[in-house]
Amino acid sequence: KKAAALKLARSLPHARESREIVLPNFLEKEEKDAYLRENLPGILSSICAIIDENIAPNDEKLYTVISGKYRSPLPAADAIRIIAGFLG
Repeated sequence: KKAAALKLARSLPHARESREIVLPNFLEKEEKDAYLRENLPGILSSICAIIDENIAPNDEKLYTVISGKYRSPLPAADAIRIIAGFLG
């Protein structure tokens, strides 16, 4: 299962090519801001899920990352602290 999961993961597009990253470039200011406010918490939460050492690597972790169900969207300030601490 792990080999198949790695193969699938490596075939997916990069995050920088996702709808959440590309679409805002074509929206007007107000619509762009609203779209980013709606979608950035989920993106940041997904990044935190990958960084978070407290989640054991197993099928449930993979499911929560893929489904975007990591602790609901984290407050942006919390997510930024986690990411900044990781990048240190």
